Amino acid sequence: MNLSDVAAVGEVKRGEGQSDRRDNELKICGGATELLYNDPCRRFVNGLTIERRRMRLWRFERTHVCVSKEFSFHRTPRSFLRFLLYLLFSSPRDLGFDPNVRRYFERVPEETDPSSGASSDRYQIAYRYQVGNRYFLTQGPPISDQAAYWVVSQATRVWRVREMHFPDPSNEHEYTLGEPMALKDAYLLEDAVLDSGIKEQIMASLRDAGADDKDAARYFMEYEIDEVALLPNEKETGLEDDLTSDMETNRPASYTPKVETPDIEAWIICVEQGGYIVTLAAGTVSGILQVGKANLRT
Repeated sequence: MNLSDVAAVGEVKRGEGQSDRRDNELKICGGATELLYNDPCRRFVNGLTIERRRMRLWRFERTHVCVSKEFSFHRTPRSFLRFLLYLLFSSPRDLGFDPNVRRYFERVPEETDPSSGASSDRYQIAYRYQVGNRYFLTQGPPISDQAAYWVVSQATRVWRVREMHFPDPSNEHEYTLGEPMALKDAYLLEDAVLDSGIKEQIMASLRDAGADDKDAARYFMEYEIDEVALLPNEKETGLEDDLTSDMETNRPASYTPKVETPDIEAWIICVEQGGYIVTLAAGTVSGILQVGKANLRT
């Protein structure tokens, strides 16, 4: 089975002892971690654990992990059935897949066999990031993805990418690739300062100190795109609706009111020059969506 097609994770035990419960918890957390780490297309992962007749529902997101109170799915099967219907009939987006990131099969041309004339082209897995009306295709493995291993994190990934250009917009398999760039995929808080804003603050401080900000600008990126990446047709609140949100089993056992800080997904992109990826930043970077070029001193 291809893990990219897995809709949810689960663990089942015939016993209901503390050791069974603990083993289920460790395994479902490990399974969700593997899915979120290995698949950039996922925003969250749903799951379930069963110890004999006792069941709990899980949700793993980049901001938190939540679990329902346990219930008997023999005595109260309605919640279990609603969860199964949610998995069976929900859209990929409602199951946690990011519509802005697609798993792509990139064709890698190989030499043609001169005797038979047959082509030996091969295909490798890549990821296509959509930024507004622009598309970027990853090239090879990520430059850095250690932070994405932790479930509750900014899940930062940095890729080598090229922009995709489609001669025929209706045919997504025929395209040309632009210049090499670097793309940073990360999650951030709603009030995070974008990198271009941090750069402007640094330049303003240099001007106030009487320094030459134009000379210093060569060490920073020139941003073409600098914005947060929202889901298509997302509500103004940024909250997601799904069939589990109003379930009795999904309500927390206790709740401490606090200021809500919903997470937003974003990316950063810079240009590769001379075989090197140039990413220069200063200050507190919380995650952004940016495309830019860097000037290097030779």
